[in-house]
Amino acid sequence: MGYEFLIYLFVGIFAGNLAGMFGIGGGVIIVPALIATFLYLGFDQDLITHLAIGTSLASIFFTGLASAYSHNQKRGIVWSAFYPLASGIVIGAILGAVIASLLSGDTLRSIVGIFFLALSVQIISSYELKKTDRKSNILLSTSSGVGIGAISSIVGIGGGSFTVPYLQYFGYKMKLSIGTSAACGVPIALFGSLGYFYIGISVENLPT
Repeated sequence: MGYEFLIYLFVGIFAGNLAGMFGIGGGVIIVPALIATFLYLGFDQDLITHLAIGTSLASIFFTGLASAYSHNQKRGIVWSAFYPLASGIVIGAILGAVIASLLSGDTLRSIVGIFFLALSVQIISSYELKKTDRKSNILLSTSSGVGIGAISSIVGIGGGSFTVPYLQYFGYKMKLSIGTSAACGVPIALFGSLGYFYIGISVENLPT
């Protein structure tokens, strides 16, 4: 039990640092680490990925709150950009949890693996969208929020991989993009984890 606690503690500390520095929820670290840990502990393989994602989102809620608070203290959040994004994110995060519940463990694990591989390639290649002179509007921000929330909820991340580039595309500086992304990670994590929790109530033999 002590060994498990140390693993969870290390993963949490590392993910928390990522959240503060880059405006991400740490899910890119937490989900693979939890999948490996749950496999080691002998959990049901068809439930492992769902459990890892739900647990990741629940932990991201707390790292996201701390990160968002810190960025807000430094005036690093654009609230006018946050609100329309967040309204779509709430819908998307719940939708993502529902979609994930309909997938088998193997299918969801494959989706997560492909997504993280694609994300790694994007980071290594340093590909960035060119900024536009256009201004985002409420409809575009809300619909984008639905997509960001859904994908993030399915793979168990805080959404920074999408939100930061989205905001930069519309001309926001990196500091403001990271801070606003950190704030957006809170509703993703909250409603995504609640979705997984509610769906998991009817599942038997879940580990506690």
